[in-house]
Amino acid sequence: MKKQIGYIALLACAFGLQACGGSMLDTPDSEKHKLIPEPVQGDEGRPRPSENAPVLSSDGSQLLDATGESVLLRGVNLQYGDNPLERINGITSIQEVGSNVVRLQLRSDTTADELEAALLTAVDAGLLAIVTYWEPEVACAADDEALFGAVNDLWLSEWVPVLVQDRFQPHVMLNLASKWGPTGIFNSYSQGYRIYIDNYKAVIRQMRRAGFRNPIVIDAPGCGQDYHAFLGNRGRELLAADDEENIVLSVHAFGSRWRDRDDMASAMELLKGERIPVVVSEFGDANAEEDAIRHQDLMVLAAGDKAAQLPIDWQTPDDKAGYLAVLPESVSVLGREVSMEVYLDEDYMQAAEGEGVMGLQMYLRDSEGRYANLGWNSADSLQANRWSSLKKVVQDDSSFGWAEDGFDASSVIKIGLELVANGKNPEVNGELRIDNIKVIEASVPELLREWTFDDGVADWAPASWEDPQTGVSEVDGALALTREAGDGEVLALSGAMDGVSYSGQVEITLDVLVPAAYGDASQELYFTVLSNTAGWQTANYLGAGDVTFGEWTTLTFEAEWAGGSDLGIQMGNLNGSVEPILFDNITVLGLPEEQVAFEWGTQYQSDFTEGTDGWAVLGWHTLPVSVSAEDGALVMSPRPSEAGDTSDDNNRTFAVQKNNLNEVENFNLNSESLEMTLTLQLDEAYAQAPEDFEFRVFIQDANWSNHTNLAVWTIEDLTPGEWVTKEFVMELPEGFERNGTPQHFGFQVFGVSDMPDAPIKVGEMRIEGDIPLEVEEEVVQLIDFHYAEQFDWLEVDMVEGGLVADDLLADVASFERSAPFSWLAWTWIDNSESATGFDLSNSEETSVDLTDRGEQVVHGKGGLMETSIPASFPEAE
Repeated sequence: MKKQIGYIALLACAFGLQACGGSMLDTPDSEKHKLIPEPVQGDEGRPRPSENAPVLSSDGSQLLDATGESVLLRGVNLQYGDNPLERINGITSIQEVGSNVVRLQLRSDTTADELEAALLTAVDAGLLAIVTYWEPEVACAADDEALFGAVNDLWLSEWVPVLVQDRFQPHVMLNLASKWGPTGIFNSYSQGYRIYIDNYKAVIRQMRRAGFRNPIVIDAPGCGQDYHAFLGNRGRELLAADDEENIVLSVHAFGSRWRDRDDMASAMELLKGERIPVVVSEFGDANAEEDAIRHQDLMVLAAGDKAAQLPIDWQTPDDKAGYLAVLPESVSVLGREVSMEVYLDEDYMQAAEGEGVMGLQMYLRDSEGRYANLGWNSADSLQANRWSSLKKVVQDDSSFGWAEDGFDASSVIKIGLELVANGKNPEVNGELRIDNIKVIEASVPELLREWTFDDGVADWAPASWEDPQTGVSEVDGALALTREAGDGEVLALSGAMDGVSYSGQVEITLDVLVPAAYGDASQELYFTVLSNTAGWQTANYLGAGDVTFGEWTTLTFEAEWAGGSDLGIQMGNLNGSVEPILFDNITVLGLPEEQVAFEWGTQYQSDFTEGTDGWAVLGWHTLPVSVSAEDGALVMSPRPSEAGDTSDDNNRTFAVQKNNLNEVENFNLNSESLEMTLTLQLDEAYAQAPEDFEFRVFIQDANWSNHTNLAVWTIEDLTPGEWVTKEFVMELPEGFERNGTPQHFGFQVFGVSDMPDAPIKVGEMRIEGDIPLEVEEEVVQLIDFHYAEQFDWLEVDMVEGGLVADDLLADVASFERSAPFSWLAWTWIDNSESATGFDLSNSEETSVDLTDRGEQVVHGKGGLMETSIPASFPEAE
């Protein structure tokens, strides 16, 4: 404490140097610690660090402390330059909450004395220090002069006498410009990062020529969020430009591209491929009004995501094994969802003729050891070489596939996975893993009515107004509806249900057997369920493609009905037979009303790295064109050389649309506002295009009433040969049908003639607007193998065939789904309105007055206290 008081006094002194006798650099201690090394040739007197001073370094993707030991950064940002005299107190507090690093944010008016006081405090606290520079001219901007000015005027001038001191070398990393770089790219194949990379290569070389060997921390562009800038070997390019090969890549986790666990895991896995240390230098909060992310998921993921690997040496086609996880305490699963993630090798998905495919099912044991399973799954119904989720909401005993008599769903103590060879060849083998065994609260549908027809047709009858009427009878414990010859429809209704009045979402499931004789002649079949007591209301319509003729088929209908208490079945366009159509196990569920909140986010985005993403030629015109995906771009290749008479505009126009817009989950034209960002490049040959050339973004609404051009650009707007990013508001006209999937949405290019064949590329497309705010799960139990002890909770519960339980359990291993990574939370304290909700502490001076966010970051799962390990430093000579 005495030292810290001393540094604060010196810092206060720095505000009045004349009174205190000048810089701290003139103290006798400076001679002892060689604070200002002798100038070297070519630096015109500028001080340099000692060549043999120990510094942090790297080995591939690992950051090493100055003793050569691997170190995982865990720390906090401190906006020191905003108020050095008060904020210096936060450095020790940041160490007291478990940090091994502090990120010191300096400003353009931060003096050398203020910097020295902060670093002395960090050294005494045993902290590493990422020294960073922030100003509005640098952050979220690509001003070259601002970057080079900071390096020349601050790093290599004002601050250099402090930064070169020997005692700071093992502690310091240099983050030259927080968030500097271009915005709005987010495309790893874009050429838009070129200037950014070249400028950083230049300042890296400049810092190395000045003698600095410390790690240089480089923030991603796009306000720190655009990790794509480091992909495609651009990170390696920065490393190659560094004689010391001592680079750390820095990203800031805010916004839609970092929102949830999957986004974070994907980004960090891609960055891992650059084989350079990476740090998340700042991250947001789940409760932030803008750019929210699931920050607690980030901390858990950063600790290293583990799963349980289950190696099975299959012996016979009759093998079976059950792996169970023992819960810390018994739980009720009634009204709750039970789930687990499973990873299967693609070899399990295939079977030779005459051989079986492995099956698997989740199962439970209650406190008395009784068994219940949650339904059979064939291995080929899961995704190959990817994680799949098995889940089941347990409403009551009917939710189980099979359960022992007396099974107590209110007292479950074990959850497991049952693996059945099912005739599989024992040589079929591969990776098999489980993770995230979970019980969460669920919204359970209300069972309004069900019919099993074991005792007749109950209250079902033909529609009274139909002539001829449908025959209604019971056949083999099922409801049988029979049409009259010449009548292509069957229609029957139940009576009104006591105590039922539809209000909102309804789900109807039923089993149906349409005799095979109907098949060929009833391909135009339509099928729905309905209610008629409060007006004619139907559910969605299904067709022949949803039914397997000659076999029982389970179908699900969804509706939103206002009033009504009956149920009807209607089928039409029936031909080929008058055999009865059978129905059984009809259930009507009232679905819980969902309170949907919205936030601003990405409704649709593609960078075309995985293919064309459903974009294809729309056959409106006759200009030959093809569509492909190449090097992370959608490539539209018109061929005017093959076009017909160009006096016909159809021979000089093409259109491309997204054919699967209905599969875009969050696409919502009812959004209060919609904004599109499009990055595209016209080949240089388009400089020869006719004057009437236009590139249009168009949309046609669901009921065909409006064809609207959302944007129209000419050659003057699109510079041929260069990537251009266009951002615009999607303005829809009055009367545009915003409900339902648009009939067409795509690009229309007009005036492609009298020029060579040449492509048009779209590098990235993004639509932003209102998206549903993800509801936080209410977790009852979770086994995610975050803690090593959770592997000890696994047991082998059952074996059959040639498997041996002890061998299976001994072979269970920990599998790393994703590697640990470094992070620093934003921010210790900042009283500005723009940062509300990000503070970790209510006071600079104490580590015990934490905010709710501070409690989560410090004491939460994956937090500082749990995962931070102090860095090591060389012993003082």
